Amino acid sequence: MKLPFFHSDAYAHGSSAVFTFRDQEGLAVAYHCEKLPNTKPRIRRARALRIGSRRIPGEWRLNKAGTRWTLYSEIPRNIVQISPAFEVHWAFGSGVRCADFETYGGRTITRWRIITGQQQCKHCGQMLEAKLNEHITHCAHCKDRFRELRQILSPEEREAWLSPYKVKKREQRERQINYRWVREFAAKGSFTPAEFKNLCAAYGNVCLCCGGTGPLVPDHVIPLESQGTNDISNIQPLCKSCNSRKGTESTDYRPNHQKSWPMHRRPGPHVEPATAQPANKKPSRQN
Repeated sequence: MKLPFFHSDAYAHGSSAVFTFRDQEGLAVAYHCEKLPNTKPRIRRARALRIGSRRIPGEWRLNKAGTRWTLYSEIPRNIVQISPAFEVHWAFGSGVRCADFETYGGRTITRWRIITGQQQCKHCGQMLEAKLNEHITHCAHCKDRFRELRQILSPEEREAWLSPYKVKKREQRERQINYRWVREFAAKGSFTPAEFKNLCAAYGNVCLCCGGTGPLVPDHVIPLESQGTNDISNIQPLCKSCNSRKGTESTDYRPNHQKSWPMHRRPGPHVEPATAQPANKKPSRQN
């Protein structure tokens, strides 16, 4: 059973605070805020939460009782995970009537308003000044450069210039990492690297799916997406390729794991190799 962790508000004692994280595109952002009187309504919809030591961007919604936050995926719109509210350190709101940020500690809530903001340019990666309600994705230098190249670039090249491939790949990678981290954080149970090492040794340090001896990673027999636990009893060692191929299926390779191996990797009876006699030597006669 996961025990609740109640933390204090590390921002409440100051009159200003800085909140840094990566947005849904994987770009770095930083907001400088000042404290507000606690007269604003609570944030019910958030664009990012800090849970534990990690900042998770996305579409978050708080229930009416204020006891849990729910993360939704974009396309298709599904529930990714539900996280208890007492684990959240701060929330970045998306409404007009509420504060821009809220920080939490026990039963206290501190509200903040953004004064200035900075975000990363999508093309060159430099930090630029940005306001909360302005969707600025490129710095002035990159905008001028794009105006010069616009006439000679094809529509595909324009799109690639404005949204580089590395930014799109980073966005996809960051989203999957954040989704998995939230599921593991909210799941019941946990295991240590030593426990996983002992589990691998118990199965001969091989992948239970293919029998390979490559680097092994922990795989959840019942995936976290299907409400599987993060306990060592729900873990099986697989190689990276088999783990990726298994995906979100609930496949247990542990009971008869050798049946799924290729024939040349399956254990069998040990046969001594036949010893060939020299060609120039005749077999001796038996008296």
